[in-house]
Parts: sequence; C-alpha cells; structure tokens
Amino acid sequence: GEGAGLNDGVRAGMLDLLAHLSLHHGRFLASAAATNLVISKNGSKSGSKAVRVAAVRLAAATVEGLHPRDRAVPEVQAEAYALFRQSAKEHGCVDTQAAGAALISAIARGGGSALWRDGCYYWEEALRLCSAHLSHPTQAVRDGYALALCDLSVAVSHEVLEDAINAEKRAAKKAALVRLRGGARGEVLQRTLVQPLVSAALRGAVPSCASLSLAWTSYVGWVAAKEGDSVLVELAVQVVQLCDAAASAKAQSDARAFAGMPPDTHLGEALASGELPHIQACALYILRSAVIEALTESSQKALLHQLVGLLVRPGCAVPTAVVALEGLSILMDVLGEVGEEEGGTLLEAAVMSQVPSASAAVRHQAAAAAAALATVQPPSAARLLDAQLDTLEAATQLMAEARPPHPAASPPAFTTLMGKPPAVLMTTAHGAALAAAGLLMVAARLPLSVPSILPRRAYALASQLIRQPNSKGTVTRCSEREAGYILLGALICSWEGAGEEAAGYLGSAPAVQSQVRPDPPIRNSGSNKQGSLARDSVEGVEGGLKEGTRMEDPEDCGEAGDGTRTGCATIREMGSAKRG
Repeated sequence: GEGAGLNDGVRAGMLDLLAHLSLHHGRFLASAAATNLVISKNGSKSGSKAVRVAAVRLAAATVEGLHPRDRAVPEVQAEAYALFRQSAKEHGCVDTQAAGAALISAIARGGGSALWRDGCYYWEEALRLCSAHLSHPTQAVRDGYALALCDLSVAVSHEVLEDAINAEKRAAKKAALVRLRGGARGEVLQRTLVQPLVSAALRGAVPSCASLSLAWTSYVGWVAAKEGDSVLVELAVQVVQLCDAAASAKAQSDARAFAGMPPDTHLGEALASGELPHIQACALYILRSAVIEALTESSQKALLHQLVGLLVRPGCAVPTAVVALEGLSILMDVLGEVGEEEGGTLLEAAVMSQVPSASAAVRHQAAAAAAALATVQPPSAARLLDAQLDTLEAATQLMAEARPPHPAASPPAFTTLMGKPPAVLMTTAHGAALAAAGLLMVAARLPLSVPSILPRRAYALASQLIRQPNSKGTVTRCSEREAGYILLGALICSWEGAGEEAAGYLGSAPAVQSQVRPDPPIRNSGSNKQGSLARDSVEGVEGGLKEGTRMEDPEDCGEAGDGTRTGCATIREMGSAKRG
C-alpha cells in the first residue's frame, strides 16, 4: 500500500527496498512498474525530504530495471519524466535534485522513449534543465547533471529513437527526429558536451569544468565499448580541438570587450601568452585518463600522427599547441620508442618547430616534448642538443648586433635568424635554452648519453651569457642571462642526479678560463648588484668544477689515461663544492 500511518523513516526504507528489487529484478517485475511509478508520484508530494528523495530513487530504479523493448516502457517513462521535471525545479532540496539527475540518466539509458514524444521537444527540454544545473554549488548535483548530459548524447544512438522515427506520422516532427539522429557525432555532441565545457572554461568555472570532464570520460568509455579504435582516435582529436573552439570564442569576446582600444597593446602577454588553462587542463585530463589508456598500440601511433598534423597546420592556437605537445609527450612515454616507420622525422620536425614560438607556454611545452623525443630516440639527442646550442649562440650574438667572423662558413642558425627583429631573437633564444636544458637533463639518463663536448660547450656558453652578455640593451642583456641561467641550472641538476656515468663526462669539463669583463658603469645600483650576483654564481660553480676535476695522477683515479674520471669520489667532491 501507500504506507499510511507509518512514520517517514519507515516509508523511506520501504521505498528504497522497492527500488532495490526493481533495479535488480525489474524485468521479472515489469507488471508492477506502473504501480511503482504511482507510488513514486504520491511519495514525491510528501512533506518529508527523505520520502521525496526515496520516491525519486524508486522511479529511477524502475526505469533502469525495465527492458527498453518492454510494452510498459512508454507509459512508465512518461510518468518518470514528469517526476524528473518536478524534482529538477525543486530548489529547496539538494538531494532531490541529485536524485532527479539520476532519474533523467536512467530514462536516457533506457532508450529515452519519453524523450522522443512530440518530435525532440522533451529531449531539448531535458538538455536545458541539465545545462542549468552545471553551475550548482553542490558537487553531487553538478556531477549528476553533467553525467546526464553524457547520457542524453548517447541516447541519440539508441535503437529506440529509430523506432520512434518510424512510428512518427507528422512530417515536421519526424524531420526533427531524423535531424537529431543524423547529428549524433556532430551537432548533438557539440550541444551536450562541447559547448557547455567551452562556456564553463571561458567563465573560469572550475567546478563545472571538473564535472564536465568526468562526463567526457564517461562518454569516451561508452565509445570505447561500442565503437572501434578509429572512432576513438577521431574523438581524441575532437577533444584537442576543444581548445580551438575556446580560443576562437575568447578572441571574439576580447574583440567585443576591447573595441576602440589602441591596437598592439601587449599588456599581460608575457604572463598569459594566449593560454586558456581551464580548457587545457580538461582536454589533457580526458586524453590522459580516458582516451590514451583505451587505445591499442597501433591506434596510439595513429593518434600521434593526428596530433602532429594538428601541430603543423597553419594558425594553430596556443591552447591547442600546448595540449597537442603534451599529448605527444604522453604518447611517446607510453609507446617507449618512435622509429622512422612511425613517422619519427615528421614528429621531430613538428616538435622542434614549436621551440621558438612566440608563446612562452608553447616554448616550455615544446622543450618538454623535445626531451621526451630524445628519450624515445636516443640517437637524435646529440644532434638536437647541438642544433639548439647553435641556435642559442646565433640568437644571442644577433641580439648584440654581432656577426659571425666568416659568414660563408657560419652555422645555418645564423642564416635562418639573420634580419629577425629583437623580439623574435629573444623568444628564439629562450626556446633554444629551454630545449637544450631539457635535452641535457635527459642526456644523463640515456644509455650512451651524448658526446662530452656538448655539456662542456653548454657550460661555456652559459658562463659567457651570464658573466659577459654581449647586448647593450637592458632587456636583451636580461634575456641573455636568463638563457644562461636556464642552461646552468640544467647542468647542475643533471650532475646531481645522473650517477657515475654523468660524473665521468661532466667531471672532466675544463674550467672556463675567460676573464670577467666588468659591466659598464650604470647609475642603477640594482643592475650592478645583479651583475655581481651573476659573477658570484658562476664563480661558485666554476670553483666546484675545478675542485671536482683536480687530479694528481690519472692512474690513482681509475682512469684509462684519456682524461675521463669516473667513480663516486668525483660526485662527492662536486656535491661538497656546490654545497660550500
């Protein structure tokens, strides 16, 4: 019965018991489904919150337990949808709203028979109600309605919609259902998952972004279970292109907001550089936690090629480039090896083309991708490191308006950068320093490492940039010193963590014997202090190198007479010198 005369706790417990039976044995209790919905409808009018929530849960369990082809489904889902509409609009009870989200998800997973009545009007209404709750302050409600959006997107592919199309006699309503069915991979996904996530990211609504990211992972899981890997690779590309949509919407919004402002205002460019951190974080989370883990090895290689294509296309947005580079790093780490047959040459060209990017975020991510590339392609590490050191040296010399002594025999980097404006040279130097630092860090962990001349050359270049910058301008001098400190920090870190093999080739680096050129006298005492700090820092590291590489007798150090010292003593001496 209705439980008349019972207290609210007992009534709620009885409703939960019916829900459990309906969920797990609903196909054997289909004749009682309509009665369960009547009980749920009456319970939803109770003055007790516990009874109302239990009534909505009973309706969700009844819908979930029925077979989508059962003859009782249309009537049961129609009553359940009315109960969902009522619970979604009840603003006083958070638990009821969360139960309503579970109810609309059950309706969608059950084929959505109630959603296809009257064309697709009820599907549109459910979409609006779910989207309105994405900014709810309670996490359970946000997560529930975000997952309901995923289920609404999946319901369009259910065979029940095909039956509704065949049964519909009104031409306009039938055309609406056919259009909805045909847009399952395009328009429907855009409206249910893409547009809400882009909108939440642009608003900076972090809780909504987190809930929608969970919904995306659920959708990816459904695609992985029902569709092939090729569809999953296409979906992964679509996830990365979320950043394109967000960047385009942000550009339009900025154009409207800053209409009438003077052009070429670079306020905040060094800090932001075109990044959209919320959408980037969401896209990377979906790729890392859902897509890449579900792909086979061959599909992971196919995705790697797709990301390379996104990276090299003209006009690639900054958020898209950041996500694509991070995705390439993850894929290279998962695959472990990328040979020529997997497009290693194209991958290298795509990654290294982003190193001198105008965006600081892209430069940092490209440097990390270059280090990952050297890890999976050890033979390329020395070549990449040498090229980045050439680029850094050329950019810093051209910033100081210097020219190579013999232009005909100058490295290709000089020819490439000749005539570039100072801003481009500064970003190029910064990107080359980051990439070289990343390559130096991974070189110590590679089986054969890199030739010892390259770390010595990096140290000599870092010492020159820090102690004797060539540029006369304040900004360019700071840029040179920054690049030098990036290299110096990478060398120190790689020495500390590389082990005995790294100590062998780094411990034998000859100390730079160049004289310290005093900075030109300037009135700003802060600049003089900065120059003194730069000299003190390099002198401390140089002194540590001298002390760590002093050898009285090569035979006493376990050498083969070739000037290379190995053993734990060198590491201890270098560590004590640096600590001193």
